[in-house]
Amino acid sequence: MNFAPPPFESCPPRHHRGAIHLAGDRMTADVQSTMPPRMDWRGTDLTDASFIHVDLQGADFTGANLRGASFISSLLRGATFRAANLTAANLIGTDCREVDFRQANLSQAQLCRCDLSRAWLNDTAIHAANFTQAVLDHTNLASATGYQPNFHQAILSHANLHRAHLLGADLTLSLIHI
Repeated sequence: MNFAPPPFESCPPRHHRGAIHLAGDRMTADVQSTMPPRMDWRGTDLTDASFIHVDLQGADFTGANLRGASFISSLLRGATFRAANLTAANLIGTDCREVDFRQANLSQAQLCRCDLSRAWLNDTAIHAANFTQAVLDHTNLASATGYQPNFHQAILSHANLHRAHLLGADLTLSLIHI
């Protein structure tokens, strides 16, 4: 589905830097370098890490601590974030098609303009998460829980909401097709 909703003022602006920066002196890498980004981040503490405009297709972040991490405009297609902590993470404009977020914590995460088509958010915590203008086409939200998640102008086409508990969800101007 190719739908590009107009910009919405509650989403911070897009950024394009092309670099990976991790908190402290652990790692700094330019995306233009010949060395590909690391793909196995399982169980790693990546608090406040920045993956800006980076191709991380298929990367494994299972059980990683990504609190406050930024993936702005990155390509995460097919990546795994199972049981990862993404509290207050920034995924604005990120390609998250077919990403596995099962049992992850996405509370207070920014997912504006994020493509979550065919992603798995089963048993995921999405308290106060912002999905403004996100595309959730055939996305699995079964048993997801969230207090006041924001789906303003989001597309929820054929999304699985079985046993999802989304108390106080904002679905204003959303396109919902079940």
